[in-house]
Amino acid sequence: MKKFVIGKSYIDRGPNYKRFNDDEFSSWLVDDSGRSIPPIGGIRFKQYVGIEMNSAMHPDQKIPPYIILMSTLIDTEFSNPWSDVISSKSGEITYWGDANGSKDDLMAYSGNKALNNAYYLNQNSREIVPPILHFSKIAQGKLVFNGLTIIDKLETDTFNLEDGTSIDNLKFRLKVFKDLDIDPRWLVARANSFSPTDADRNYAPVSWIEFIKTGILPKPNATKKKALIWNDDRNTVLMWILYHNGFSIADDSNPGNKIIAKALDVKRTSLDMMARHIKHHLLRLDLYGKKYRGSDSLKILIDKYRPDLRNLKQDANKIAKEKNWHESLKNYL
Repeated sequence: MKKFVIGKSYIDRGPNYKRFNDDEFSSWLVDDSGRSIPPIGGIRFKQYVGIEMNSAMHPDQKIPPYIILMSTLIDTEFSNPWSDVISSKSGEITYWGDANGSKDDLMAYSGNKALNNAYYLNQNSREIVPPILHFSKIAQGKLVFNGLTIIDKLETDTFNLEDGTSIDNLKFRLKVFKDLDIDPRWLVARANSFSPTDADRNYAPVSWIEFIKTGILPKPNATKKKALIWNDDRNTVLMWILYHNGFSIADDSNPGNKIIAKALDVKRTSLDMMARHIKHHLLRLDLYGKKYRGSDSLKILIDKYRPDLRNLKQDANKIAKEKNWHESLKNYL
């Protein structure tokens, strides 16, 4: 499965991605227009394929389906002189805009305008705010993914170049959604969609959907938290097993429960409990007065796959293979 994973490096062939089979960036972002993300600049974005959206902040600029930010750590013809700061410890990135001193108005630069627009949408119209992904260019044709981000703050600041020149620019404080893998199909689906909400429902990380609903920014990890046993990966695999085999397969009295629990490395009673949570929301038993005891993130995951089980089957099998669960679970998948 193609994924952008924090800290992992990717090969980017830029405008030559069609000539190489090893491209892991531009070729992953080709949408129904037949085009990928533009290959030049630190602030990259494109338009929706079939719709146009404008915000009240900058009505002359269309809202993009997503934004790619690139901090170049090597010298190139198109490098920015700005010193971006990427802190994995705090979960924050300081990113300078694209002003270079040639224009008096900081909003005359397309990158500044796009990010300022995204900041405005964070506060006023989150349902159409573009997700922002940040990468570092560490070598020619090689990128490192630093995470899915949102803009927490922006300010005007002055950057002093080595020759003594001072240039006013915008400086954006980005919050990183911690430990999230990003499916590039989400970005492509957004570009192709007539409603970004539909694309989010099918492919977006749960944390993104929760942010759109609540507006609560991701918090940095002050201390390392214990990993969730029942995360999206296990829940996706279990959901397909239940669809495919019936809910009784997870009962702790069923012999299949022992096999599935061992493969997923969970307790048999925990497997039974999670299956009941899935069944409860899937069948909307709350409408009959029964209290739901599962998590909101599980509700979001179930609703994501409810419209089309083909996606659930495909993703569950891919996850099972990546996690080395597939061989043990092949009779249930």
